[in-house]
Amino acid sequence: MKNQPLVSVVMPVYNGERFLKDAIESILNQTYKNFEFIIVDDGSTDDSLKIIKEYQKKDKRIRLIENKKNLGQAKSLNKGLSLAKGKYYAKMDSDDIACKTRIEKEVDFLERNNDYVIVGSNLEIIDENNNTIGYRFYPQKNKEIRKLIIIKSPFAHPSVMIKWQIFLYFPVKVKEWELY
Repeated sequence: MKNQPLVSVVMPVYNGERFLKDAIESILNQTYKNFEFIIVDDGSTDDSLKIIKEYQKKDKRIRLIENKKNLGQAKSLNKGLSLAKGKYYAKMDSDDIACKTRIEKEVDFLERNNDYVIVGSNLEIIDENNNTIGYRFYPQKNKEIRKLIIIKSPFAHPSVMIKWQIFLYFPVKVKEWELY
């Protein structure tokens, strides 16, 4: 389809108002533009929902899903994933900032490397004033990833992009979600 987004960015939010504007803007200001931004408000009791709605009015790529009660991050993420339309899924957290070229670089890599189904990056850790306070490094070689995956995730989940094709090999049931 002509208007089909290539990428679905999914971000669950629960009481994330403190950093939410920066997180949303970091996605909306990406150099790559062909994406939908699915934001699942998980029954926030702060001003998160109000903030999301303000951005939704300004940008048609934002799809807001409202949980009437808190379901937790995993269920909210799965709810967003069940509505995703893109060829690729990108994870975002409401307290993170994505580099401007994140989506562009990840799409470019996956489009040029058909034998890969997931890509991610290392992380720069910043404080609340955007000062760099450290880095987190992740394995980059297949052998290192396979060794670590038995113990813990070898990927920085807020930097991951996954081809939906992987779910053909590892099918998951997606059910209709009740809006609580």
